[in-house]
Amino acid sequence: MSTTNTQHTPGPWLLMPGNLSVSGNDPEGTRYQEIARMINGNTTCTHLQVTADEMKANATLIAAAPELLEACKLALSAFEQNHAIDWSILTQAINKAEGR
Repeated sequence: MSTTNTQHTPGPWLLMPGNLSVSGNDPEGTRYQEIARMINGNTTCTHLQVTADEMKANATLIAAAPELLEACKLALSAFEQNHAIDWSILTQAINKAEGR
């Protein structure tokens, strides 16, 4: 759980491959709105309907995606093989995703 009240845009998020953007639910959960878009090889947050804090939380979550994926793969592999897991890897990935 985050140490602040700021949270990222609720999921699920969708990749929109036609324009290389990511969309997520609007605050009411009734439609999708753009979260980030690739422009000239750079990712930019383009939310205009949310606060700067939510944009930062979205960017923080996106930046943590590689670590989150690796932690999930390690946890799944350990579970499937009945091995112990170093839970600190999961904790570190979650902390990064939440900006801690």
